[in-house]
Amino acid sequence: MEESPTIEQAMEVEEPAVPVPVATVSIQEQIAQEQQLETAAVQNITGNSLSLLCQYSGSSDSEAEETDTSKADDAKKRTHSSSSSSSDDSSDVELVKDAPISAGYRVRDDPILVSDAETMDTNAASSEDEEDDLARGPIRTAGEILPHELPPIEELTISVPETECKPIGHVESIVAQIVLVQSVVGAELLNLETVLFLERGKRALGKIFDVIGQVNRPIYCVLFNSNQEVLSKNITVGMEVYCAPRTEYTSFIILSDLMRLKGSDASWMNDNEVPAYLAEHSDDEAERAAKKNRKKGAANRQHNQNDEQSSDQGGAEPQQHFHPRQQHPSTSRQQHYQQQYHRPPPNSGRQFNPRYPSGNSWHHNYQNPRYQNPHQYRPRFPPRNQQYQQQMPHMQPPPQGGSRNMSSELKVLSPNVHYTDEHIEVDYQYQTTTVVGSGPGGYTVKPETTELNIRTGRNVPRLGLMLVGWGGNNGSTLTAALEANKHSLEWRTRQGVQKANWYGSITQASTVLLGSDASGQDVYIPMNQLVPMVNPDDIVVDGWDISSLNIGEAMRRAQVLEVGLQDQVYKRLAQLRPRASIYDPDFIAANQADRADNTIQGTRYEQYHQIVKDIREFKQQSGVEKVVILWTANTERFAEVREGVNTTMADLERSLKQNHAEISPSTIFAMAAIAEDCIYINGSPQNTFVPGVIEMAEHYGAFIAGDDFKSGQTKLKSVLVDFLVSAGIKPVSIVSYNHLGNNDGKNLSAPQQFRSKEISKSNVVDDMVASNHILYEADEHPDHCVVIKYVPYVGDSKRAMDEYTSQIMLGGHNTLVIHNTCEDSLLASPLILDLAILGELCSRIQIRRKEPAGGEYLPFRSVLSLLSYLCKAPLVPQGTPVVNSLFRQRTAIENILRACVGLPPLSHMTLEHRFDLPVGQSAEAQHVAKKARVNGTAPYVNGTSEKCNGVHNGDTGHASEEVSSR
Repeated sequence: MEESPTIEQAMEVEEPAVPVPVATVSIQEQIAQEQQLETAAVQNITGNSLSLLCQYSGSSDSEAEETDTSKADDAKKRTHSSSSSSSDDSSDVELVKDAPISAGYRVRDDPILVSDAETMDTNAASSEDEEDDLARGPIRTAGEILPHELPPIEELTISVPETECKPIGHVESIVAQIVLVQSVVGAELLNLETVLFLERGKRALGKIFDVIGQVNRPIYCVLFNSNQEVLSKNITVGMEVYCAPRTEYTSFIILSDLMRLKGSDASWMNDNEVPAYLAEHSDDEAERAAKKNRKKGAANRQHNQNDEQSSDQGGAEPQQHFHPRQQHPSTSRQQHYQQQYHRPPPNSGRQFNPRYPSGNSWHHNYQNPRYQNPHQYRPRFPPRNQQYQQQMPHMQPPPQGGSRNMSSELKVLSPNVHYTDEHIEVDYQYQTTTVVGSGPGGYTVKPETTELNIRTGRNVPRLGLMLVGWGGNNGSTLTAALEANKHSLEWRTRQGVQKANWYGSITQASTVLLGSDASGQDVYIPMNQLVPMVNPDDIVVDGWDISSLNIGEAMRRAQVLEVGLQDQVYKRLAQLRPRASIYDPDFIAANQADRADNTIQGTRYEQYHQIVKDIREFKQQSGVEKVVILWTANTERFAEVREGVNTTMADLERSLKQNHAEISPSTIFAMAAIAEDCIYINGSPQNTFVPGVIEMAEHYGAFIAGDDFKSGQTKLKSVLVDFLVSAGIKPVSIVSYNHLGNNDGKNLSAPQQFRSKEISKSNVVDDMVASNHILYEADEHPDHCVVIKYVPYVGDSKRAMDEYTSQIMLGGHNTLVIHNTCEDSLLASPLILDLAILGELCSRIQIRRKEPAGGEYLPFRSVLSLLSYLCKAPLVPQGTPVVNSLFRQRTAIENILRACVGLPPLSHMTLEHRFDLPVGQSAEAQHVAKKARVNGTAPYVNGTSEKCNGVHNGDTGHASEEVSSR
């Protein structure tokens, strides 16, 4: 029986080969022939791979086939010469045994070269026109370089310390002399020529020579001189690959820069000339002339096609007329390709189109019918339709008044929840526990349930935010953050590429527990999706400042943000200039006088009217429907509360007209905000809300909140003391030290202003201490000391050191010493955003008792104690408890938002996981609970996936198998 052909003898020859018996071929000749075939195969595979990956390659499918045909012709000649050197005219062809298969060829009766990469078309091989084209070599575009023409790749002998390395992916595959590195999702995009490393920086893999794949997870191509070089370096699939982002060996692709381009294909960045039909024109006449020329060009192309058809039918060969944009006469294969699809431009397969978000490929989708136009040589971008605007939210115009995004709004399926165009209406059962008696016999409590109707407005107004102290560190930082997030900016630092975000904001960067799915897994959603909230991108910012610097210069003066970000937002911020503000040197430190060049002159009553005028002007010019005014200016000294001066609303108004010295600037702003139905929030520790201001807010039904942002050391203190007291540990000494160098620290260096801050920081533990009468006797408190120093050099980077000394069991002591470095303004700015958004939300929530006769809906009390989570010294209505515990404050926000959509408060009981008690859908799906004994225990199988305990989703089959195998 005749043996099957081997791959070496599959090389076709141009003329019939002379049969060679096996015995007549020497070992040396066989080895030489095998080496030639292997070299040809590697070159062929390399050419096919590099034609797809090389950044200079842009050939169409037909060109690739012609290129392969040219290589096949060369291979035929080499094979013919090799075989004829050892041929015998009288011998039949006998196959060589045990030939290596790496050559990738096999014998065929017809003279066609077959490779592992592609099978050549028999008709194309027999075309005389294509033989002429192959003699000239493969078709190239201008500037295209073939793989063998590339300069040799230099060998890198560099290394970097392990501490400088950052993992970016792994070796996905090796194609000939190209190593493909698959990056991890979310990693920074590396640019060409970036050096990649192996073994945590001990040796270099090579430089990135091309990038392919998806934008959110690109594939980096590293080129070597040969496949043997790759093997010699012991590079294997799966190896971890690293980059050194903080060294000179790494460069990044900034997506924000690409987004500003018209688009990679429309930018003509790597093309010789712009196609006429896509050229831009400065006036209408030039555009009309260009359209006329295009019509003429189309007529010429049709005429040329008719001439070619007549020539094919045997007529006289007409004279060829070439249009400047027309290609050379095509073969039948090329004509078929151009009739079915347009010719893609060079590099179209690898160019990144920044109009599409990450997750889409780096190339156009040519299957889209809109691109299959034979009269076009280049795909066009789709129009800016509604879908594109939804993918790029920052490109949309701000919403009009009363607009809302219904697509992201949570829908609750409950008979107690009703949705109208204006409101979410909920029938709610509010459960409380009342202690009706206590004494030696114990406590008597009475659980009570109150039927309520809760109504939340669905129409989110356009919000205006007016900052007092707009040109300070907090105000300029917040404005820059709004701009950066609105346009999704990116910038580079020593740690790599940074992206705009709202880290530190509970409304924008935190999640809340929504419930459990059918499998018992918890489901979390962003807090801002629980109820309709203001989008930060739609907030309009304005404000006042005693310094006349524009916000761009104020941002640079603050020295808070990275220079790369400052440069991107400066032009926009430089157009914003604060309004003149109130300057009273008696209430702030004397060292602020050098900034006070933008002040309102006149008496306090005249200053009040100017603030009212500014608020009305802002509303009219911006078109906002709701305004939040927030004090983020210097800390004032405490105002003296005097009978007849500021204890009542009438006294306060009279004192204002009399220009009384104890009416502080912050109180004047609060009075103006209340009079204009604005929400006023005090972000500093002074006593802005004297009794007369609170009475005025209640009289007008306005909302106020404060005091003092809780962002760094105090927030940590409210968590630690709550933890210690709740654990039964008794804190006896709390010492807090701070030093900072921003303008806030400069102002606090004055004794009177420091006293305001000291009071707000010291009272933060009072309610937690009073909650545990086992640890503390009546009127017993831990020793508490607060120190703040001004050190200009550290700037906005505040240093806080705390020592907590506590008593533990049997006279023991436990001491916690904590050092905390806080970038003050970057922590405070997200809090300002949350205060504004939650304050506006509270103005849309109303409540009433559910009675047969109904009744009027009531808003929140004027003092918004719900915002105490964000404040050091929470302001609460008179006679209500003060809560400083951070966990209780956060839980209150979550549960009230849940009540607004008809969800029960969070209890974290999770009885369905702790007992054999399926609830909800689980109870309907599972009729009988089953038990399974595994490893000596008897866990209950309740539909959960706790396989470590022997629970297998309600199936006892697994458990019984384990029991029987013991």
